[in-house]
Amino acid sequence: MKSYLYFAILLLFFSSNIYSQTESILIDFGNPSASSDVNSWNNITDNSTEFISNLINSDNNNTGISVRVTDGFNGIGSPGTQATTGSASQIPSTASQDYFYGTSIDSGVLEFKNLIVGKDYTFTMFASRIGVTGVRETQYFIEGLTTETKILDAVENTGNVVSATLKPRLNGTISLTVSTPAGSSSTFNYLNSLEINYPTDQVIYSEGALLIDFGVDTNASVSPWNNLTDPYLGGSISNLTNYGGSNSGISLSVTDAFNFVNENGTTEPGISINIPGTATANSFFGNTIDYLGKTEPTGAVQFSNFSPNEDIDVKIYASRLDYIEPDNKETKYEIEGLTTETVYLNAANNTNAFVTASLKAKTDGTITIKMSPGSNNTSPYQFFYLGAVVIEYTPEPSLALTSPNGGEFWQVGKVPSIAWESNSLSNDVTLEYSIDNGSTWINIATVSSVTSSYAWSVPDDVSEECLVRVTSGVLTDASDDVFEISDDDSTCNIVVIGSSTAEGLGASAIENSWVLKYAEALFQNNTMLNVVNLGLGGLTTYDLLPTESSTVLPPGVTIKTDRNITKALSYNPVAIILNLPSNDTSNGYSTSTQLANFSEINSEATNSAVPIWITTTQPRYFSDPADVQTQRDVRDAILSTYTDKSLDFWIDIAAVDGTILPNLDSGDGTHVNDAGHSILLNKVMDKNIDDLTCLTSTLNDNSIVGENLSLKLYPNPLIEGDLNLNFRVLNAGVLEVNFFNALGQKVAAQQERYNFKTGNNKLKVSMDHIKPQVLYCVFDFMLDGKDAITKKYTLFVR
Repeated sequence: MKSYLYFAILLLFFSSNIYSQTESILIDFGNPSASSDVNSWNNITDNSTEFISNLINSDNNNTGISVRVTDGFNGIGSPGTQATTGSASQIPSTASQDYFYGTSIDSGVLEFKNLIVGKDYTFTMFASRIGVTGVRETQYFIEGLTTETKILDAVENTGNVVSATLKPRLNGTISLTVSTPAGSSSTFNYLNSLEINYPTDQVIYSEGALLIDFGVDTNASVSPWNNLTDPYLGGSISNLTNYGGSNSGISLSVTDAFNFVNENGTTEPGISINIPGTATANSFFGNTIDYLGKTEPTGAVQFSNFSPNEDIDVKIYASRLDYIEPDNKETKYEIEGLTTETVYLNAANNTNAFVTASLKAKTDGTITIKMSPGSNNTSPYQFFYLGAVVIEYTPEPSLALTSPNGGEFWQVGKVPSIAWESNSLSNDVTLEYSIDNGSTWINIATVSSVTSSYAWSVPDDVSEECLVRVTSGVLTDASDDVFEISDDDSTCNIVVIGSSTAEGLGASAIENSWVLKYAEALFQNNTMLNVVNLGLGGLTTYDLLPTESSTVLPPGVTIKTDRNITKALSYNPVAIILNLPSNDTSNGYSTSTQLANFSEINSEATNSAVPIWITTTQPRYFSDPADVQTQRDVRDAILSTYTDKSLDFWIDIAAVDGTILPNLDSGDGTHVNDAGHSILLNKVMDKNIDDLTCLTSTLNDNSIVGENLSLKLYPNPLIEGDLNLNFRVLNAGVLEVNFFNALGQKVAAQQERYNFKTGNNKLKVSMDHIKPQVLYCVFDFMLDGKDAITKKYTLFVR
């Protein structure tokens, strides 16, 4: 049996609180000239086809309940009483003095929709006809899950009313038929006013509730609602904010793509569901019959990072307005946790109904909601919808420092971020640091519990035994190992040159592009590392050739001297990354032409003793198969020519036909989306380019028992002047310095042996006679009475 749980009666057992009150809907039937107060009364003035999509209550709030005249009344008349008494004394004269009427041979019918299944509704009818005699009995037949019949005589009536209480049908409707009772001598029937009373159980969310609006970013719901606006694979929110404003640690992602976003839901939902109009107005949708050029017969979203077997309550809402001839737009929701619960909701003209399910998270901490058309769905395209989801659970507060977490090299005056992950904190977060491995702590700042990072201007407290600690209430976490605060002010530039992917196109925000994420990751680990991005959309290999290149350029093409390899080298970089995905092929340049240009750019870098990494071509939609083959040929040549200095930006990104995988396509067939940029980032990070190029951080050698040697070499790269060696030893001795070039040949140093003392030492090695090249430095520390300790570095001389 289908679970038509249109309102969360089950929520009475959920972790949300319920705020109960009684709500009244007042309706005046009659002439427009005698309308009642529009701030508290609904006025129905068309006796034939009137429709009100969203009745207001007596407090002028939307109820989400609609009413339609489905069988017209005979006409509109007066007079009714203008002086109500008794049970009718609260009815104003504007509502009591006129009426809809019918005759003994016909009836009028009203249908109320979007009522809450399982809730009691009390209908109170009033009728009055003044200035006549005899009998004017009216029968009111109210039909919901049960039926009630009430009779009222309207003749000279000023104070009598009739009432009936019943529950709606399972589809959330109640109908009211107004007629003359069988066997009555009455020739007319009347309806002057109607009052509907019902208890309103408004859900009040717990602090840990997760509220998600699925829709468009131009109509986003305000905090604490989370907005997911990408209905395709890759659409995600990494850390949902809970109702209390704290990070939950729960992530959400689209695991089965929808067709698009529909923006025709109600903007005036009933107050009982406690969902804002911005969330009810739009929804993700799918379809089994071709629409907008595609079909998406199913859709799915997944919540991750719950505790295994955790109790989860899920509420789902969707709305699609269609006031003319509404189809049944039933959606089937399969909610998968440790068990699977299936519920159904008809989104057509829905303002008040939602469905709920209670289950446990899977052992992997996930809850998945799968959607498809329900069996009662009659829409031509078999549309199904997902508008809003509310998750209720009881989270465990947590706090974990993620950076710095040991091994970082942070320079005085630089501004890296202290970062942490937290869930459901109720106290502010206090940040502290230590320069003595935790023996004492120095305050940094106190920040809100909803934040997850803090931009820290590194203080002038030089130490190799630094820690950071975060504390919230009884929760605390510190760096797993020590990091260094250094007064070394060196900078190591890594320059990226290329076209639109390097620039950041395709990413939802520039911060999500692979280059900016790469820059952030390097800087967080070592503040000496600085990524300079010269990427610009549309550039080709010709644009990036050396400024003095003798290569003949195509007509209209000029070398971009503010973006090319020469410009990159002007930053004295320790490394260069070249990223040109497809513009050369798009411009008709042959494989051989592209490879010749790559070779010239590579030579310019290597001749300047700067290592360069070249990315392969990337997949892209080309209508001509020959272009796809060119992309593949260039890819293969780059991989075979540059071997360990190549980056494969094709594999894991490309489909079999040479296009971008659908889940990684930003939508234009040319650029990858956020998920694609993340894959590219991981490929670059795996090369450890920063480890190979900027070796100025302190190294500790504990291989000799009882001895500890700490050495720092800077600047690297060396542009001019002396090479500085800072080290600390426990014994005096002699340092022997040797340099070797790339061929393994020894390069003479002006002085090869230096005496050093116990404790801290600072030596300068003259390098004025050394030409630009890559040097391999070998430092042999011969301690008095001890075996030698050897340290090796790679040094770039500019």
